[in-house]
Amino acid sequence: MLGLLHHLNDKQSYFLLSEIKKVLKKNGMLITLDNIYIKNQNIIAKKLIDLDKGENVRTKKQYLKILDKDFKKIQCKIYVQKFIPYTWFVSKSYL
Repeated sequence: MLGLLHHLNDKQSYFLLSEIKKVLKKNGMLITLDNIYIKNQNIIAKKLIDLDKGENVRTKKQYLKILDKDFKKIQCKIYVQKFIPYTWFVSKSYL
């Protein structure tokens, strides 16, 4: 899912992830990519994220809380993009 979770509130996210869990195979994996707020974030990156139409940009802890409900193993990484400053949360979640 590319750039979707930050457009959904928590209730919508929980519902979507539970539906995705139903259709993934036993060792299935979900990959997500969304913008994220972090401490000491580049001011331009924060402003660009603030301007995004998604009203539910989260912190790492908040994204993990949503994913943790339906997935057993979650690997995640935060990428700090330098040129056109931006900050990304990428996760791989396994059933």
